[in-house]
Amino acid sequence: MEGNALANSALACGILAWFIAGPILSVFAIVLGAKSYLYAQRLNGLLGALFGVLAFMYSMARIFHFLPE
Repeated sequence: MEGNALANSALACGILAWFIAGPILSVFAIVLGAKSYLYAQRLNGLLGALFGVLAFMYSMARIFHFLPE
């Protein structure tokens, strides 16, 4: 049961990281998703971690002006 809750919260954080406070929520998504996948092999936790990694890379590119505004 714990892995399912972690996986769902990782997925939610990963999706919300694209819209709200990208770097902060993306780190939460990565940590929660990795923990969920390692302990309970939940695929949606791995997907949340992937969304978190992509959101973190996107937000860092925007912060350091690698992408146009």
